[in-house]
Amino acid sequence: MDIYHVDAKTYGWIFAFMSVSFIGSSQLNSVLLKKFSSEQMIFSALIAQSLISIVFLVLSLNDLLGLYGTIGMLFLFLGCLGISNPNTAGLTMAPFAKNAGSASALMGAIQLGLGALASFAVGIFVKDSVVPMVVIMTATTILAFIILNIGKGFIKQKVEISSEDDIIIGH
Repeated sequence: MDIYHVDAKTYGWIFAFMSVSFIGSSQLNSVLLKKFSSEQMIFSALIAQSLISIVFLVLSLNDLLGLYGTIGMLFLFLGCLGISNPNTAGLTMAPFAKNAGSASALMGAIQLGLGALASFAVGIFVKDSVVPMVVIMTATTILAFIILNIGKGFIKQKVEISSEDDIIIGH
């Protein structure tokens, strides 16, 4: 709102448009899963998201995007996120069939914590330009891609914790 001098009503419409991208791609994801595996979907989505974020960063650094260009790039980025998020959640939960509730709660807490940290970083650094936000988006997307590739060997391993095992989180 501050960078592009958008009023509250226009911001609401932009937010709704962005929601269409995220929710629409999440719905498309369920159709695509009939033909592709979750691993294929997340890998393809992260490659596309990485490329989009790099292009977004280059354009932002060179001040080549206005309001509509920024909206377009965010729309594409969120579309990839709508495909990668449900597949990531599915792959993350797969090894924890016995303790799905605990694993889901932990995953949710981690997501909320990382989201709060990212929001804090964007709030501190984004003042007169979208560049800091795009840097954070690009860095986290590439980091996710690296983590996926390193963690590929662990995806098929099942982690089972019996009800007799003590789980200690924190101190």
